[in-house]
Amino acid sequence: MKLALKYGIFVTLIIAAWVALKHFFLHLEPAPAQIADLVVFNLTAITGLTFGISEKRRMNGGTLKFGDGWVTGIMIAVTYAILISIYFAVLLAAVGPKLMQPGRRDKYGEGVPGSLDWVCFVRSLFLGNHRAGFKEELKVVRAARSGRTRASALPSRKG
Repeated sequence: MKLALKYGIFVTLIIAAWVALKHFFLHLEPAPAQIADLVVFNLTAITGLTFGISEKRRMNGGTLKFGDGWVTGIMIAVTYAILISIYFAVLLAAVGPKLMQPGRRDKYGEGVPGSLDWVCFVRSLFLGNHRAGFKEELKVVRAARSGRTRASALPSRKG
């Protein structure tokens, strides 16, 4: 359990520092930030798991059974997942949803989709009629952001 806490906290601190640096100091645009997030999040998690399992092997005298390594890895991953979820919940409560909805423009002047746009898209894939459903939900979300009511945001249905 000590290993799980040690390396779970290690991974959480690195990712929390990256998120704070990215949002509050670097102000990265969405495309480069997504690539950097992919690298930092995954590389940090893999590094934490590797160090934790290697330390478990050293503690066992240089040998490690598959099951012991697997349990150690799962414990580290669960610890990291819980801690990083708490961090993001606190960050969301403190800063608000503006971190999830960048509201920036790309080089063509188009709006960059925020997290809520992607949630609507994924939900519409599972609920069927993905083309029409996504477009209608996206209009409602964007109208809500601009302050219009839901009824005025929906397209009128003919026929």
